[in-house]
Amino acid sequence: MLQAKPKIAVVTIFYGQITSQNCFVGSTPERLFARDNRLLFTEALAGTAPVSDNPSENNERANWLLNDEKNLNENWLVVEDISQNISHLVEQITVDDVALKPLRKVQHLIRKMQAKVDRTLYGCRFAESDPSNGCSVRLTATTSEESLG
Repeated sequence: MLQAKPKIAVVTIFYGQITSQNCFVGSTPERLFARDNRLLFTEALAGTAPVSDNPSENNERANWLLNDEKNLNENWLVVEDISQNISHLVEQITVDDVALKPLRKVQHLIRKMQAKVDRTLYGCRFAESDPSNGCSVRLTATTSEESLG
């Protein structure tokens, strides 16, 4: 008897802290954020088209993706969500123009974002959120080295 294999998406979450002022957090295929002193880097990754072995077909799909209103709006919603979630930590947020992030099987719309942290933050913590809203973790900041304990 054959058993169906469950279709479980495997996601890798990674974190690296170089110093108390330099760190990065990511979840494949996107980087959640990177920090370099007072600069915070993140990206809005949403809007997807398949990639094939045919370069001409991939160019057509890329052009479609870069001009498709639904995918552009979806990507902008992610920009707005990220902006809302980090607004209490930063003085300003800069959003780059939309571009493509090609991967092996798909290509995504990406908008890189940069922000200047409004005060010295020594680190971050992940706290559980209410899973009923679709979010299982929330990033919170620590404002002193003692609070990292």
